[in-house]
Amino acid sequence: MKNNHVLNEMASALKEATSVLIYPHIKADGDGLGSAAALCHALRKMGKEAYILMEEKVSETLKFLDRGYCIYDASLLPSPDLTMALDCSDHTRFPGRSDSYESGKVKICLDHHMTACPLGDICFVDPHAAATGELVYQLLMEMGVELDLEMAESLYTAILTDTGRFQYSNTSPSTHQLAAKLLAIGVDSNKIHNQIYSNVSLGKLRITSMALSGVKLYFDGQVSVARVTRSMLEEAGALMEDTEGIVDALRSIQGVEVAVFLKEEEPEHIRASLRAKSWAEVDSVATRFEGGGHKKAAGCSLYTNIDEAEALIIDAVRGIFA
Repeated sequence: MKNNHVLNEMASALKEATSVLIYPHIKADGDGLGSAAALCHALRKMGKEAYILMEEKVSETLKFLDRGYCIYDASLLPSPDLTMALDCSDHTRFPGRSDSYESGKVKICLDHHMTACPLGDICFVDPHAAATGELVYQLLMEMGVELDLEMAESLYTAILTDTGRFQYSNTSPSTHQLAAKLLAIGVDSNKIHNQIYSNVSLGKLRITSMALSGVKLYFDGQVSVARVTRSMLEEAGALMEDTEGIVDALRSIQGVEVAVFLKEEEPEHIRASLRAKSWAEVDSVATRFEGGGHKKAAGCSLYTNIDEAEALIIDAVRGIFA
């Protein structure tokens, strides 16, 4: 992993600050929350006042990462010396906390999702990193932080989840090398894996079954589509967070290159998750709807009903196979 002068500048700003608020994206995943938890713990060990400001409750599978770091009221740390957007580089990824982010005397951003709108006074975006956790590791090294077991567990979770358990194409030799360093510190990979992937509620099993039973195939079986509505969640006794992993099951279908999973967040707000198996670049679809992500994993929101959203996404996907 190469050092970067922007990371050095970012490290200096963090070392100078005495109070820091960290902002992962909405519906924080393992990478967003794991990266934030590792950094927050490191800052507290340095004697700084640091918190992770959230909009929603932490999912059950990731609660082990929150060791008193997450808050939901920005007034608990008014006018922080520094605010930091982590694993997101656009205000739309933390809409309910955007004003709070702007209250920082210094604003910085660290992400691995390429964006056309760099955020903050200091911004470093590296789309080649498999996870923001890799970048936080580099940042901590720039700050001269010695990793302890808690930081290592948080960073390992970040990398494990954003690489799809080291199976996505974003996994590189340096990803495995970093994972090995974290394991050497004492990370129990089996414990973390079980907490995230073998800790399934009955509601999750039911909603997964319901979603997969309605799979549709398009373009001669090269595109799979499934959906979850609010009424389906109610019937299954599940939460929207229980739909995590369904898009990966869609992608695993034989012959499928692109998987599309539609979630009805609200009656006129549909969240689309897109995944590619090998050669397709689904970020081109997401950006048509002001979304983004990576070539093989992207997402966007459509403000219409779920039937219309599916039609719009399929029309956009058509260009991949043209």
